[in-house]
Amino acid sequence: MPPTTRAPRNRALVVVDLLVGFGTLFFGGVFALVAVGTLGDRRLVDACSAASGCDGGALTTAAYVGIGVVIFGFAAGLAVFAVRALLHRWAWFGPVIGLVVMIAAFYVTLFIAGQQLGASGGSS
Repeated sequence: MPPTTRAPRNRALVVVDLLVGFGTLFFGGVFALVAVGTLGDRRLVDACSAASGCDGGALTTAAYVGIGVVIFGFAAGLAVFAVRALLHRWAWFGPVIGLVVMIAAFYVTLFIAGQQLGASGGSS
């Protein structure tokens, strides 16, 4: 059976695909830097040690897991984008999925930190 050939992709759509992918990767990279800087801030754990009933170990572990998932989300989005673009396939969704993973990990980690710090937010 002879190999099937695919129809060539529309050049305008290829350009849009790559622009959306690179734009999302750029935004995701900036978001990852901000998220890692926020979650890795020592003041988060210092606020926990000053709050009553706060588990500093759990907060630190949640922050490190959040940082790891944010970095993984960016790396996975970048890898999917690069591989799919080199294979001349649609690649825009890789960075978008990575960005969704990064945002979810960041806000879940902030939710856990808020639960650890309590209603005072560590500003007592």
